[in-house]
Amino acid sequence: MKNFLSKIKTERVYVFLILLFGMISVFVTFPLGNGDEGYHLSKSYNIFSMNHPKSMKKTVVRQLEYQAIGLDGDMKDFDVETFYIKKLKDVEKDSFRFNIAYDRNITMQIDIAHIPAAIGVMVGRVIYPSYGIMLLCSRISSLLFFALCMGAIIKKSTVGKWTLFMLFSIPCIQKLASPSYDVFSYVVFAMYSMNIFELAKLRTIKEISKQKILYTLITIILLLFCKKNYLFALAVIPFLPMFFLRILEWLDNKKMSVKIVIFVTGIIVMLVLLVGLNYYLNLFSLFKAFMKSYFNMATMGDRGKFLFSVVPTILPEIFNLLWIVSTFLIVLGENAYNWNRWFTYGGLLAYLVNWMGIFTGFYLIMGKTSDMINELDGRYLHPYMLYFVPALQRFSKRNKIKVNSTTIAALAIITVVIIYSVYLFTCFYRGFILNITATWVS
Repeated sequence: MKNFLSKIKTERVYVFLILLFGMISVFVTFPLGNGDEGYHLSKSYNIFSMNHPKSMKKTVVRQLEYQAIGLDGDMKDFDVETFYIKKLKDVEKDSFRFNIAYDRNITMQIDIAHIPAAIGVMVGRVIYPSYGIMLLCSRISSLLFFALCMGAIIKKSTVGKWTLFMLFSIPCIQKLASPSYDVFSYVVFAMYSMNIFELAKLRTIKEISKQKILYTLITIILLLFCKKNYLFALAVIPFLPMFFLRILEWLDNKKMSVKIVIFVTGIIVMLVLLVGLNYYLNLFSLFKAFMKSYFNMATMGDRGKFLFSVVPTILPEIFNLLWIVSTFLIVLGENAYNWNRWFTYGGLLAYLVNWMGIFTGFYLIMGKTSDMINELDGRYLHPYMLYFVPALQRFSKRNKIKVNSTTIAALAIITVVIIYSVYLFTCFYRGFILNITATWVS
């Protein structure tokens, strides 16, 4: 066994397990039970539709989703058999045509993020034009896209293969086989972040090849076609050593009088920005809402806990602790590296900027009140945990922490297999036996 673990390729294990458990989840997760699946199914269908039939309009499929998850009536009244076997006549008569789709949740608002799922829906229409078959095919198509792309990213990565194995397995468990645009966003975010980590190992701009510059631009452009919160990942770019260290060196060479002028100017600019932000946001009210939502034991309730629950909340908290401890040990023990300390600060800042940025968005939607905000949950923060890796690897390097590679591989595989198995059994039991919303309500 030890000899086997020392020879296996991380990316191959990842793709195998993601496809295995992902394919099981396609069938055991209750129809339309992954978050907002009705909305995403409709969006995916209409990308390749000529007539945009009524049965696939967002309001119609969304209403079907509400029935399926018990938001409109009892889940027991949802007819699963009809969902799979009833042909949709207007879909059967529909023709194929590619449409440029739009989505306000995407930075550029042009929707290419649903294309992986849209391809699956298109195949499902050809096989059998029912809601159930199109949903199954869209789930499978998204799963294949996610597994193969992430496998390639892990294979190319020099940051820590088992680290990525952990960070892009369990945290993505609810969406990896879903028609959601989250699947596309996860892949692009991983591409962008791994590239940023490679750039962070360079000291000067001259060290970047033309191919790397082109690839960097592509990842940044693709980031614009993801959900809006992934744009906050750009916050880490100014902290790349090739930029930040040059700025520090430039300042060191200036006279003290020039440094004082720059410092005072910076303070004035920050004060002006704070005044402007306060006028637009009411910063005291924003801070009060943030504290009440996450750092006040009397008001936050489960909100503070669920924000950091990587494992779906339908599972006991012990599984979340298992994942956190295992991932912490793997990141510390796999690949120590002495990252530039300013870059590690930038990574932590990107996590906080994303958290506060999303929270501020909900705060504005709710009318700038100091009330607690329930809409923000952990799925918005899970991918950004990747930016804790440089700080942990730097700590590991400086303290000479190293864990045997076979131990790391065994820990990663066992942890993921246990959590996936329990999760899928729970999904099936809750959805098909108990008739309870399957994936996100505890």
